[in-house]
Amino acid sequence: MAVLGAAAAVVGLSYLPHVAAVGTDVVGFLPKYLSVEGYAQGHRFLLLGLLGLTGTAAKVAAGAVLAGRLEWAAVAVGPYVLYMALFRDLAVEDVYARPGGYVLGAAAVALTAAVRRIRA
Repeated sequence: MAVLGAAAAVVGLSYLPHVAAVGTDVVGFLPKYLSVEGYAQGHRFLLLGLLGLTGTAAKVAAGAVLAGRLEWAAVAVGPYVLYMALFRDLAVEDVYARPGGYVLGAAAVALTAAVRRIRA
């Protein structure tokens, strides 16, 4: 917990000069990106969409899942496997690249859960 606090302090302090220089514009394109990608509307939570959750329900569920279990953030990395395959012209078919990242994220969640059970 001390390491997490120290890391947060370092990140926060490193942004102070930027905030002083540009104010709230320090976040840049991030709010627009989240809106364009569908996060603001709750449409981008693809795994929750498979469960029938969209819109506000998906945003609430995503927040609830991530509150105490940060390993679920690994699922958010899922699309990057596809992005890297597309933008780097890797010889990976879309049928494998699209779910591949999510499978890796799910494996990270499952491994973390198993470690927690073993320690408990």
